[in-house]
Formats: sequence, C-alpha cells, structure tokens
Amino acid sequence: MTSVVVHPGGAFDALTPSRPPVHVRTTGQLLRGLPARILVQSKDIAARPSVLAVLDPAVHVGQLWGPRAFGARGNPRLEPVKGPLADTTTAARL
Repeated sequence: MTSVVVHPGGAFDALTPSRPPVHVRTTGQLLRGLPARILVQSKDIAARPSVLAVLDPAVHVGQLWGPRAFGARGNPRLEPVKGPLADTTTAARL
C-alpha cells in the first residue's frame, strides 16, 4: 500500500469545459469565469495531482503533490513535505 498526499489547488466550476449532452456551458458562464482563471483552474485540471498519484509509477510513499503555480493552479509537481505534514510523532500515532 502507498500513502501519498495530494491537493488540487483552487478549482472553479465556471472554468470547466462543456461536456454535451451531460453539461453545457453558455458563453456567458465562460466569460464570467475568465477573471478567476488568473488564480484558479477548472475541476478537470484540479484533479491531475490525484490522477498522477494513482497512475504514475514514479510516485513514492510519503510524497506531496500539488499544482505548480503558487500551489493554486497548473500541472502537478512534487512539493516538499514540511510543517505538520512532516511530524513523525503524529504519523506514528495515526
């Protein structure tokens, strides 16, 4: 079994592309979401760290994966494990 920590960053529904016939975005919805694109991403892109953690054989126990740009958006990257996440005493208790 492998234990890996992932976080999606920021996700905003209005940035998620249409998937007809299940869900169709209007032009107005897409335009309203554009300002948010600076800080966050669509739900499908936000899922990338989780997908990577499950499918990539290069992912190892104890790693932390999250979005590349400011921890809020972008392709997944390996991040340093620090602070409370690196507390081995708490980890042993859990």
